[in-house]
Amino acid sequence: MELAGEPKFPEGPKTFFIPPNSAWRGLGYRVNAFLFSKFGEKHLAALMKYHITHGKVVYTDYVIEPPKDGDEAKTEDEGHYHTELDTFLGDAKLTVDIWRKGPWARLVVKDKVPTST
Repeated sequence: MELAGEPKFPEGPKTFFIPPNSAWRGLGYRVNAFLFSKFGEKHLAALMKYHITHGKVVYTDYVIEPPKDGDEAKTEDEGHYHTELDTFLGDAKLTVDIWRKGPWARLVVKDKVPTST
């Protein structure tokens, strides 16, 4: 997969945080018109790179970390889990918090965007 002419993504786990329609609407007409024009292509590509992380698989209710040095993959079953994820936008990190109790879970991305199952 290529993103705006960039090299292919490295091998390994990735998570795509797709902004919902409400997030795009929240930007307003003028910003969306700019992002989706030829003048805004670089900015849209950077925005999308920020929403693609690598190194861990993040589900709404838990995170799978790849095994290191022969260990088994780690998952968090209950309680609170906090992680910072590497993105494809340089050194930018995306923070994720997951609270889980029984069948209920809440995922918060970047301290601002709650989701629920």
